[in-house]
Amino acid sequence: MWLLLLITIANASLSMKGFLVRYRLDVGGVPINVLDVLTFLGLLLLPLRRHKMFVTNRFHPLMRTALVLFALMTLCGLIEALLNGCPIYVVGEDARNLLALPAAAILGYYYIVNIGSPMWYGWVQVVGGFCAATLILTFFYTRPADVATYSDINLYRTVDYVAAYAGIAAALLAYSIASGIRLLPTAAALALAGFCLVGQFATLARSDWLATLAAIVMAGAILPRGKRLVSAVRFALASAILCASIAMALYLASHLSGQDFFAKMGRRVGTLLPSDRSGEAPKAWVTRVGGSLEELRLWLHNPLTGNGLAIQALDAPSVSESVRSGFYHDTWTSTLAQTGLLGFAAMAAVVGGCIVVGRRVIRDEVDYSFMLVGALAVATGSFFAVEGLTSYSFNQQRWAIVLGMTFGAVLRVRAMQLTFIKSRSERLTQPNTDDASVATEAELAVGQAHMWSSTDVANA
Repeated sequence: MWLLLLITIANASLSMKGFLVRYRLDVGGVPINVLDVLTFLGLLLLPLRRHKMFVTNRFHPLMRTALVLFALMTLCGLIEALLNGCPIYVVGEDARNLLALPAAAILGYYYIVNIGSPMWYGWVQVVGGFCAATLILTFFYTRPADVATYSDINLYRTVDYVAAYAGIAAALLAYSIASGIRLLPTAAALALAGFCLVGQFATLARSDWLATLAAIVMAGAILPRGKRLVSAVRFALASAILCASIAMALYLASHLSGQDFFAKMGRRVGTLLPSDRSGEAPKAWVTRVGGSLEELRLWLHNPLTGNGLAIQALDAPSVSESVRSGFYHDTWTSTLAQTGLLGFAAMAAVVGGCIVVGRRVIRDEVDYSFMLVGALAVATGSFFAVEGLTSYSFNQQRWAIVLGMTFGAVLRVRAMQLTFIKSRSERLTQPNTDDASVATEAELAVGQAHMWSSTDVANA
């Protein structure tokens, strides 16, 4: 778990224009950064982890399917790219971005070692959200004089950090408060959720706003059975407090900068609404549609396997600047253009798998820590389903790590959960047998999970 924590903190905290750029190696023109090194180290250490892993009945089939799809899409994408004559360094960078997702999924799967690991994994993601929110808000705090002079709202924003961590952490904390599955005392969880949400919204990226809203709404839609009315009331109160934290942040930003941030945010929200006819600013999708339509046109040339990695780089000279600027900004159409339906299926398996498998983990209610990872997966999948439609996201290395790691984690948790359920079912079919004599390792592990024993903490 320590390695997942290290990767998460590095991914959430390192600036794309700072450390990651300064301290990297060029291998064949492909920049190798600290995240590549940490991911490779994690894969290298996998053989040392396997003997510590809790044994499940089977390897989750969706993980196997996703890995096969990623292998096929990468192979086809590389072959097509080489046949197209794409520059090696461009192909290499796109391949690195593509492979970051399955690599992170493998780490997420194999580093969930025992039943203590899921709770720790939830904490890892909250720490990532706190780090990202802190650095995004620090960007404003350290520039009060400059901020007051900005007339272009884009100059207020920073996209140097992976704000997705903050939005997903806010959704997870809201779920924990509403469901009664405590990660923190309620007051502390509310404060941290509000802080993460403000950090997420401080990027001023409309795609982030929509994705975070989707994550929080879905977190409220998967509250556990049995006490949904009480949970729904808690969730509504938590949501109201989170909205109040946004209003407080806008007030402080206005006071700090001497400008009306409420009006600026109102105009920015207006660009998301088709019904808004003020004409003060172009609609949010104007800069995206041209690139997405061109990527769909490219995809139709080879629907099954696409046109190869880095096809946008080859197509760029033949299109206008407005179209070029929209390339990669819809992850789904970008994937179709490069790797066709094969790649689309792989990406959909990951995003959809997070939502579907996470929901099943919550539905079966074996253990509270499992349910938290299920909620985290649903929030993460929902976030990236929307983010992928509106901006570049998991087609880039840093966002792929966020999605891939949680995808692997929830599949591992589901495999463990199914093992517990089968064990329980087998015991119930032996009514005349002493419970202690038929208790399996899985059943004992469930009991340890609820007790949150010191042994589990040490081995997590």
